[in-house]
Amino acid sequence: MKKTINTDRSTAFYINGGVGRAVCAIPALEKYLENNPDDDFVIFSEWAYEAFSGHPTLHARSYPANLTHLFRDTLKDRNIVAPEPYYVWEYYNQKCNIAQAFDIEINGKLDTNLPRASIHLSNDELYTAANMAKDMRDKHKKPLVIFQPFGKGITLNAIETQSGPIDSTGRSFTIELAAKLIKQIEHKCSVLLMNEYNVDFSAYGCKQETFFIENTNLRKWFGMINASDAFIGCDSIGQHVAHSFNKSTYLVLGSTFAENVSYPTSQQFNIFDFNKDNKEYSPIRITVDECADRKNESAMRLTDDQIKQIADKILSGL
Repeated sequence: MKKTINTDRSTAFYINGGVGRAVCAIPALEKYLENNPDDDFVIFSEWAYEAFSGHPTLHARSYPANLTHLFRDTLKDRNIVAPEPYYVWEYYNQKCNIAQAFDIEINGKLDTNLPRASIHLSNDELYTAANMAKDMRDKHKKPLVIFQPFGKGITLNAIETQSGPIDSTGRSFTIELAAKLIKQIEHKCSVLLMNEYNVDFSAYGCKQETFFIENTNLRKWFGMINASDAFIGCDSIGQHVAHSFNKSTYLVLGSTFAENVSYPTSQQFNIFDFNKDNKEYSPIRITVDECADRKNESAMRLTDDQIKQIADKILSGL
């Protein structure tokens, strides 16, 4: 951990950003606890429940960032540390992934053997997900694949109008490309769409029902990923959860780099990065680089042949 003004005080780690960042911080926080048993540290985050619920050592130390009187009762007498993985040299030079960057920020050095993030599901979460997954498999008599085609940059308006690019950051599939991939794999698997909003893929020629779960939360999605046979996704939370559960994963990258956002050394990960040599690192949270963003915005415009390559790999693994 970086030096603070007074090392006699305990620490409060603020893990900001999306839920994927909170999940990726888990290995570094576990290591910090092991190496600093005298630090009565706490964690606060917008995603404390989703990331740390049920964790045997971190759950009791974690708090939602909007908890009433959190500052007065818990934070005021601690050193507040906000580790920022995007500020780490190894990260923005593609020498480590986000979990390793958190480890560098919190524990001081690069660990190339960092363990997977440990997500702990309750018995109810396990049971509910197992039953739902079984029903979906049984309906089509096929393995269950979860597909998260859209990342954080997708907009509701794009879903409603079914038009044009839906993610200006170049991280997500378009609806049309997602449908093309589903059409090529639906004869061999049941597909569950992981998304906040449903999409009528039958309008794009998909013949089999694409499952969708109404009004669910991230913890239930964690359970469903654990209960599935494989995961397909873009650069978003689902692939981090799939890695936690050591799930067979087929990841398609656009504007971001595998070395930063994913797990290229994992035997369970099949990463498709067709534009690896034609994109530029976007220094998010450091500066706004319009040149890099404009260069990367079309990185997920995949060809039919590339879609077929992805589909063939998925089908060969089922």
